[in-house]
Amino acid sequence: MQVGTVDRFQGKEAAVCLVSMTASTVDDSPRGMEFLLSLNRLNVAISRAKALALVFGSPRLLEARCTTIEQMRLANTLCALYEHSHAIRSGLPWTGHRILGAPLEAAEPTT
Repeated sequence: MQVGTVDRFQGKEAAVCLVSMTASTVDDSPRGMEFLLSLNRLNVAISRAKALALVFGSPRLLEARCTTIEQMRLANTLCALYEHSHAIRSGLPWTGHRILGAPLEAAEPTT
């Protein structure tokens, strides 16, 4: 098993990827919202999983106060990711919202 930062996994894959958002709120992030919710970093973290990607974070991250359009886009991506995971867990159909700039197909829950 390998453990490391998103940067360390650039160009690598793993069967399962666990991603920790590492801050309780956006205000708690020393590098700010733009770093914590970076679309490129989230994409690298999630897309490295061959079978399963789990993202761990405080629900308070979904309450980010945005002051720019770019921050709204970042917060919206995190909210869409949450909604997508909730739909899958609930067995609900996914409506194809966009996450990380690309449309997602409805995922079938595995048993």
